[in-house]
Amino acid sequence: MSMNRNDLIEKMNEASSSEVLREKGYISFVDLLIWKGKLSKEDYEAWRFRKVPYLERVIKVNLPRINVTLCEFMIETGL
Repeated sequence: MSMNRNDLIEKMNEASSSEVLREKGYISFVDLLIWKGKLSKEDYEAWRFRKVPYLERVIKVNLPRINVTLCEFMIETGL
């Protein structure tokens, strides 16, 4: 059975407690890192306004662990 976009959004909303997901209907990787506590909103804003040269510098997890974080989210939401 394939899911259309609305079914996928509904499933993600049911499986996730993220306000961002409910508001936007999607979640970006940066949103996921903030939600999981791996990136502070302040660090994100500093990167966004070019006070930090690259995002990896302010993420509170090493780079290989970022992939694990994404996989954990996909398992938690059933994607």
